[in-house]
Amino acid sequence: MMSKREKRRLRIDELFPLFRCPHCRQELYVSDNDLRCRTGHTFPIAKQGHVHLLNGKGADDYSKELFQARKDVLQEGIYDPLYENLTPLLPEGGTVLDAGCGEGSHLTALGKKKTFDGIGIDNAKAAVQMAAAQSDDMVFAAGDLADAPMVSGRLDGILNVLSPANYTEFKRMLKPEGRVIKVIPNTSYLTELRTAAGKAPYSNEEVRRGFFDAFPHAEEIHTSWNAPLTPASAALLWKMTPLTWNTAMPETFQPETVTIDITILHAFTN
Repeated sequence: MMSKREKRRLRIDELFPLFRCPHCRQELYVSDNDLRCRTGHTFPIAKQGHVHLLNGKGADDYSKELFQARKDVLQEGIYDPLYENLTPLLPEGGTVLDAGCGEGSHLTALGKKKTFDGIGIDNAKAAVQMAAAQSDDMVFAAGDLADAPMVSGRLDGILNVLSPANYTEFKRMLKPEGRVIKVIPNTSYLTELRTAAGKAPYSNEEVRRGFFDAFPHAEEIHTSWNAPLTPASAALLWKMTPLTWNTAMPETFQPETVTIDITILHAFTN
């Protein structure tokens, strides 16, 4: 049986050659503990197995505390029904990119339900570090999804959960028969938080229309459920979402459940 270190090294050797240099867009290769391109750019691979491929600083708005709160909440299972719906859509044994992976909780949970090679990219370095620390079977990188550090035409699937998307890049990275899966919130998503924070109702119509414009033959799955909350998990939920940024949690915010109301959009590239 392989050790964690051996398993992580195997994944590094297998999956990091799918990345490309963010500076010159040449393919990267593994050289000892670095990723290198033929031009000479070098990117150290951290001990936890992640790599920094951002040209700029990345997202500073998302703190380590936010991602820790999200990890803790998700470990309580509030998104488990989502994973049940996503699992059949993922390619068995394929290579799947979680575009906007955050701290890796969604990808890690799905990896326990189906066999695939998982890659996560996010523009928040704190999130990528946390993601790599909780998974030995997948690789993670800090990168810009508007100019993704991935070679073209090599992915079987792209997962994009409650995160901005760049469909031009998605199409470039996917194989001809690859599948893109996007999860978007519906009007009642986290309605308890939205009401308590005094936010206006949300409409996903513009995002939904953008997906169908990019993938005219797309299909969609609507699902919703009420996830149970404890006072502690309610506080973490408030902390984890940008919806409540710069808004103090009211003392009266003590919901016993939270509404998860989402649509799963999915389509093949051809």
